[in-house]
Amino acid sequence: MQDKHRFIVSSPTDGKIENLSSVPDEAFSQGFLGPGAALNSSSNIVRAPFDGKVKTLHKALHAVVLESDGVEILIHIGVETVSLNGKGFKALCSQGDEVKKGDALIEFDKEYIDKHAPSSLVIVLVASPQDVQIKLSEECRVKAGDTLFSVNVGAEGADCGLEPCSQSGASEDDYIVRELAITAKNGLHARPAAAIAKAANVFTDTHIFIRKGDKRANAKSMVEILGLGINFGDKIEFLAKGGKAQLALEAVMPACGEGLEGEAAARSLNINGGTLPDFKDEVKLNAQGLYPGLVIGTARHLKRTELEIPHTAEDPKSENEKLLKAIDTVKAKIREEISACTENSNRKEILQAHLMMIEDPFLSTVSENYITEGAGAAYAWQKAIGKSVSILESSQNDLLKERKADYKDIEKRVVFEVLGLKEESFSFPPDTILVTDELLSGELPKLNENIKGLIMAGGSQTSHIAIMLKNISLPSVIAAGPAAMAIPEGCTIILDSLKGSVTVNPVNIEAVKQKQREEAAFKAKAAACAAQPAISKDGVLVKVKGNIGNVEEAIKAGAAGSDGLGLVRSEFLFSSWRTAPTEEEQYQIYQTVADSQKGKDVIIRTFDIGGDKPLPFLSLPKEPNPIVGLRGIRNYDLAPELFRSQVRAILRVKPYGSAKIMLPMVTFVDEVEKYKAIIREEQAALGIKEASIGIMVEVPSAAVMANIFAGYVDFMSLGTNDLTQYVLAIDRGNTALSAKADPLNPAVLKMIYITAEAGKAAGIPVGVCGAVASDVQAVGVLLGLGVRELSVPGGLIAEIKYLIRDLDINVCRDIALRALNMQSAQQVRAMLKEKFNF
Repeated sequence: MQDKHRFIVSSPTDGKIENLSSVPDEAFSQGFLGPGAALNSSSNIVRAPFDGKVKTLHKALHAVVLESDGVEILIHIGVETVSLNGKGFKALCSQGDEVKKGDALIEFDKEYIDKHAPSSLVIVLVASPQDVQIKLSEECRVKAGDTLFSVNVGAEGADCGLEPCSQSGASEDDYIVRELAITAKNGLHARPAAAIAKAANVFTDTHIFIRKGDKRANAKSMVEILGLGINFGDKIEFLAKGGKAQLALEAVMPACGEGLEGEAAARSLNINGGTLPDFKDEVKLNAQGLYPGLVIGTARHLKRTELEIPHTAEDPKSENEKLLKAIDTVKAKIREEISACTENSNRKEILQAHLMMIEDPFLSTVSENYITEGAGAAYAWQKAIGKSVSILESSQNDLLKERKADYKDIEKRVVFEVLGLKEESFSFPPDTILVTDELLSGELPKLNENIKGLIMAGGSQTSHIAIMLKNISLPSVIAAGPAAMAIPEGCTIILDSLKGSVTVNPVNIEAVKQKQREEAAFKAKAAACAAQPAISKDGVLVKVKGNIGNVEEAIKAGAAGSDGLGLVRSEFLFSSWRTAPTEEEQYQIYQTVADSQKGKDVIIRTFDIGGDKPLPFLSLPKEPNPIVGLRGIRNYDLAPELFRSQVRAILRVKPYGSAKIMLPMVTFVDEVEKYKAIIREEQAALGIKEASIGIMVEVPSAAVMANIFAGYVDFMSLGTNDLTQYVLAIDRGNTALSAKADPLNPAVLKMIYITAEAGKAAGIPVGVCGAVASDVQAVGVLLGLGVRELSVPGGLIAEIKYLIRDLDINVCRDIALRALNMQSAQQVRAMLKEKFNF
């Protein structure tokens, strides 16, 4: 029996004492799991630090909890060793054993752990009671059995503070019960268990328990939670009773996922056939490019302020007033920022969307309800935002789901205001390549000019931040995956956002620097003659047009020497609108887009809605596979007046006939007949003589039957992004397969060739408006297949035109015909590199 006021914990192994802050896991280093110490062990045995009972032995054998006199001590060997699943460990005791100080508990292979885990430190923590003080040994090195630290348990002894359900005098009917299925591969180990206990202990007047089968644990005790042995796939129940029971469950249950991000990352990478790299040598990561560029810089992670937000408050009236005042202040700031924006600015549109979100009565109502239940103002706002995000996530509208980042943005702004904190600003040294999970649109203006490139682990091509990054021409990639977040701070990175490639710790950096110099010289030459037509060596004119999704991009394309616009993605012009635009609103925007081209043709694609391109103001029915469901032209029967109003708005653009109409996702001839007839009706009603109608060829049937479709339309444009995914049966949003979704696959090239030949026979132009049009390696083969119009981002127009002037179309045709008979995209690219030297 130990001293009731001072409990001695001996060292379980020989080694050097380290401060917890040195442990490479913030769950330990920040004290989230409790006070204690770490040992750099020189032994391979962990021994009992006092006489007691083995309360818990984890199934992965990396952790053991001993109990004596109400004190529970966790011994945790290594960091993230739960994922080793017992490899490198041997149990020398069993759960329930009574042990004496010095008895062997676990044998471990330190060399194996060092090789397969971030650290092999032996960590010794006070798991219970909570909020105790310890006195660490003043010795630098200790042997097993020497005093490591003492615990001051207080005169009242170690007591967890609440009696179990079975002793509380209340029937289980008095408890609120919620069920949860455990999806974490390693179950609830020390880190999430500590997060649950930490969240639960906030609610001092509420009983909270976790039940698995017929076993039950106090949710305020990490050790009791560990004792339940909760594994992947288990269904558990949370029980709460007290004045804030509902609020407590909403705070505690999400804690089951805390500390599991690394495991989720590992699972994601395992699906892709790998594990998290250690970054000791050169590592290459695949991502999706946003704005093309080749930059070299130093990795710097975006570190946001970690906030301590009080969950509860005693004065609901005061908290409600505090929240309303914060919301009004943030709204005023947003209006000021809107006033400072230029006309037709994407930033302005995004801020207007944020203002609409923050004024949503749903948020104020839900927040007020939480405050009434006893929540603090900031916490209530967080919960209201969380409910909004949950609604978005359950929506079948993918574009709405992508607005989650916008809700996070306004959550952050209001919470900072409630807490009386200044908005964050970020400063980075020169040549920074910024790494983050995702960047909020409100954070972008706060970054300094030293950012050369951006890597996001998540993100979406159609998110607001993606639009803003393209507009500021910052080389950026998204969807780099969990491995991006493990890139070490300060290491060298080569970011090739055109290829969607991230190289960490590059070996041949000088070659890349030389390539940068060559590219800079090439861009300068191209820019000097951007306004000149793109005529090949043998006299063939190729039109290089802009591919745009907003007014700013249209203006940029016009200034870059575009031959018009080959694709105006009209759905992107209205992606933040909550209600459908009127005919007049559409007309004004289309006219502004057309004016940027000074009379040159612009091809406006009618709303391409569905799949990965939904619109907030058009609800579509739930589909098991929307990518091959209601997309593009297939949706127009659901909103016939929306289609007609868009057609009228396009037809009204001056000079008349300069704005051409293109129908997306065409699969059947009768679709063209039906909607062409509607367009002609509206044309006649407006008294407009000229109107060109074309189709996007993005479905294999349209390519195979291009000779038939050519008889019904005035032009055809190949949407190679979708065409590639349909021909190869690869969802273009699937990063695990993205490397194989190459438009230079011979199967896709044959679709392009068939379409171009059909257009040539019918005497109508055929263009390419997919991403492959801006792939410098692909330009020659596209021209060789018969394509005569390319639609590319404004920043690449000059370069593509310059490149075309150096090509011979007859040579390109010979190369293209060879490519059609090759076996893979890799073979095609190898040949193109040899023939064109790029």
